[in-house]
Amino acid sequence: KWYIPGRKFLKKLMPVKYFTSLLLLLFAMVLQAQKIRLSSSNNEIKDWEQIINQADNLPANIPSAKNFLRPLVDRNTTSDQVLYHVLLANAHAENFDSVNNASDYYYARSIRQAATGELRSLEIWATLNYATYLYTYRQMTKALPVFLAAIDKIEKIDADQLLFPGESFIKIGFYMDSIGDDAEAINYLKKAKKHTEPNSSEYATILDNLGLSYLKKGDLKNAENYIRQSSTLAKSIGDDLRYAKTLGNLAQIYEQNKDYKTAIKLALEDVQISIALKNEKNMMY
Repeated sequence: KWYIPGRKFLKKLMPVKYFTSLLLLLFAMVLQAQKIRLSSSNNEIKDWEQIINQADNLPANIPSAKNFLRPLVDRNTTSDQVLYHVLLANAHAENFDSVNNASDYYYARSIRQAATGELRSLEIWATLNYATYLYTYRQMTKALPVFLAAIDKIEKIDADQLLFPGESFIKIGFYMDSIGDDAEAINYLKKAKKHTEPNSSEYATILDNLGLSYLKKGDLKNAENYIRQSSTLAKSIGDDLRYAKTLGNLAQIYEQNKDYKTAIKLALEDVQISIALKNEKNMMY
């Protein structure tokens, strides 16, 4: 139910049919404002990114999500169909909070449509969305061939032809780290670093995870170098959670160097900040 300022006053001044028409008009205006805005320029990559960025406002409720995405259906180009089906698959995943048949169907459909339309940039983006969905819901074995398919396609085009290249490389780097391929994790995180705003939380995250990948390889020098860079950046931009994580990660390095006093001090600082931020996950870690 929508609140209309002065509704009772308006109703006294006009016949019921006009009042009803006004309410319907206002309601239609509200619905229109809740729909995705399309753009069209000479740079299709930027146009697609602009549309996708609006998906932060995508409702998890499926009828509302479909209404939000309706302009893509109305325009109905092949690229619009791909965008629509990936974003709808994401909405179903958010709604179910698990792997589900609807998301599986829409991801597969979007990848086929992009491949048939020879929209390589969108095909890679759709494939990475599907891979990330499987990874998020712990379908690690199923995710592997999907990530490999995306990597195979990525290696055949320039990075400036990717949608959100920094995010794309981060997703691959994180997955490679999760399956223990430290060399490829480092490779893709370094690529992500080249395509990410330096003075940002995302950049600090990449540096920190690069350090952790080197730590797993036993390269303590590079590990400490990257984690300290991340720590300095996180503190300077006010990313307190990332800063806390870097302290905990540095504690692991000091522990391996048998400097237990410093390791305990850093670990306690990590815990204190995490408690202040009420971040139980980082406290447990």
